[in-house]
Amino acid sequence: MPVRRPPPDPERRTGRHALTAGTEWFFVPDPVVTTTVPGKNELPTVLQSDHNTYLAGALPLCVILADEAMRPWFYSQYIQLYAMGSDSQQKAPHLDFHSSLTCREVLHTRTLDRAAAGRIGRIVAFLRSCIDSGRHVIVFVDDSFLRGEPRPFVHELLVHGYDDRSEQLRVVGFGGAIGRPGSQRFQTLEFGYRAFEEAFERALSLTAPNSDFAAIRYPVQLLQRVRTRPAFDPGRLWTELSSYLEAPELDIFRAGTEYWWWSPPKPEAQPPDFTVSSGFEVHDRFIRHLKAVEAGDHLIDYRQFHLLWEHKTAVLRRLEHLAREFDLQGGLDDVISGCRRRAQEFLDLRLKVLMALNGRSTPQAMAQGVSLVTRTLHEEPEALSRVRDVVAGLR
Repeated sequence: MPVRRPPPDPERRTGRHALTAGTEWFFVPDPVVTTTVPGKNELPTVLQSDHNTYLAGALPLCVILADEAMRPWFYSQYIQLYAMGSDSQQKAPHLDFHSSLTCREVLHTRTLDRAAAGRIGRIVAFLRSCIDSGRHVIVFVDDSFLRGEPRPFVHELLVHGYDDRSEQLRVVGFGGAIGRPGSQRFQTLEFGYRAFEEAFERALSLTAPNSDFAAIRYPVQLLQRVRTRPAFDPGRLWTELSSYLEAPELDIFRAGTEYWWWSPPKPEAQPPDFTVSSGFEVHDRFIRHLKAVEAGDHLIDYRQFHLLWEHKTAVLRRLEHLAREFDLQGGLDDVISGCRRRAQEFLDLRLKVLMALNGRSTPQAMAQGVSLVTRTLHEEPEALSRVRDVVAGLR
């Protein structure tokens, strides 16, 4: 049975467009008009492969980079890293791009907490209304239920289209369930209305207080691209390079809950050795972790290796953009060559770790990782200092 098309938005105000979730009102600026076919609509979305380690920062990029004119904004940043955690917790530190916290510069976002999400009612009708008004929606669902996996797992998907005739939603997500082939590659997936409704309801139950997924406090996020298209900013890239080279103290806890789908970790609730690192200190910290894995004291986390490969590739892409756009006449050729080699070496390490997780030699992969990251600590600071000097002349 087709899902009933929702009524028009109940209220229009000058410069505002209202979406309802139960008794709550969520106001965002009027969208750019989208072309729709009755009973079917799809928003521009790209299966970007620049960054997909953590969906909280990666899925918004699928919205932003669907407009190629946003690439210059993207190339002005995504160099600084941060890591947080505690060695005593016997697991890998959380490692990510600091720029993952800046997507709201070029996106209007609204997050719905679990209580507000529970008042939405029929999630498919809500999603159709959002899409028709030009808004992508990130939704947490029981991913395992949608994929026919037995063990519940709450994960986010980016909803960008619907088709009433086939009663299916079009979403961006990983191509396979976690731990299965395709689990680190984005694909466009289609799920039936009824299955998605149930997967969403299951996720709300699984994220109840004191449950296994209780950390997920904001299960719905609305995204809309801003109309401006920032140009490439050498000054911002210079600041990003300086931050990475100088490793300042980062207060990521001030980012605010709208940046996070979970509660921002509170320093006072962490172990005494909990710290936040940035820049090259992240590499020092990662070496300690690899040695702990090699000694059997820490658990391995593949995502860290994937993220570092993404980072080295990101640095390479930005230098290639500089050389291409500013006619540097070969002044950075040797630096770019070194970055290309490091990106390939981190790719090789990532693949070796994947094989180690499938039963091959973990100690050998960890030893190779220690060697590669140690060499990076010796090579990269000098190379990127040269790049910073070049960028300083472009500001």
